Amino acid sequence: MANVGDLAVKGGKAVIKFMLELITEFLKSEEFKKQMKFMVETLVTKVVDKVIEEKKRNS
Repeated sequence: MANVGDLAVKGGKAVIKFMLELITEFLKSEEFKKQMKFMVETLVTKVVDKVIEEKKRNS
């Protein structure tokens, strides 16, 4: 007969496995790819704008 601690550990492992599967599927999804592309484009645009602004200021 399994004790409560063993059941809790097995339940915890199952929850962690389920969460990892959900996260993995999300990371493979098109929605995630779109969000990452948008974030990277935004970041690059802001960095380029700052560099141009700094260059103008120093000229």
